[in-house]
Amino acid sequence: MRTAAAVLGIMVLGGGSGYAAAHFTLPEDRSAAGRRPQASAPVTPTPTPTPTPAPSSPRTRYPIVPPKMPALELDDIVFVGRRVTLTGELESSVSLEVPRGWGETIQAEGDVARFTKPGPDPRFIRVQAGFHLVETPLSRATRARREVIDSLTYENDPKFDELVSGSMTGVDGVKRSYQDFRYSYISKEQGLKLVILRHLAFEGNPNTAVVMAVAGMPKDEKALAAVLNRATKTVARSN
Repeated sequence: MRTAAAVLGIMVLGGGSGYAAAHFTLPEDRSAAGRRPQASAPVTPTPTPTPTPAPSSPRTRYPIVPPKMPALELDDIVFVGRRVTLTGELESSVSLEVPRGWGETIQAEGDVARFTKPGPDPRFIRVQAGFHLVETPLSRATRARREVIDSLTYENDPKFDELVSGSMTGVDGVKRSYQDFRYSYISKEQGLKLVILRHLAFEGNPNTAVVMAVAGMPKDEKALAAVLNRATKTVARSN
């Protein structure tokens, strides 16, 4: 799961050094009248020294903050149905099952709902809708992967997986096809994080209908994958 390192290039521009040639004339030698004057010796210019650039500070990774909570356990999760209205390019009603007790927040953009487990180490699932169905999961996931790679820096020590395709049948009998993208990185405030991003389409329309993601710590991976799969099997969208 996109790491991207930003390399800063420093260019030192050196100006060409120039000089003015002085013309020296010798005093007349009266004892050798008529003799051709001797040519003056050439003047060698003193080169202008090129300034030495100041050394740049070495870049370091963010330190890994120790987690404050134990790993997320699937046996401790009970799923409940939730419904949210998401508004972006258009208004969508989305229903799905998420872990009980995970608090709901509608993000500022209006087209994303996030359900977060309480505690100092945030684990969450988020769902996005409210957009037109015009882009396939592969196309949209490829673009999202590129944007994530561009957004993380050397300090985050990011690691990116390739896109993975899959499908499953929902509880309503409708097949869902999807593209997954996993990545990990070091958050400056929260330590090592794992994210699984999923773009899915419903049978009958090849374009992306819902985007979902789960996030937590790498040791939560098994439980987070189960949360994402449960949401995938139960999600439904109506405009």
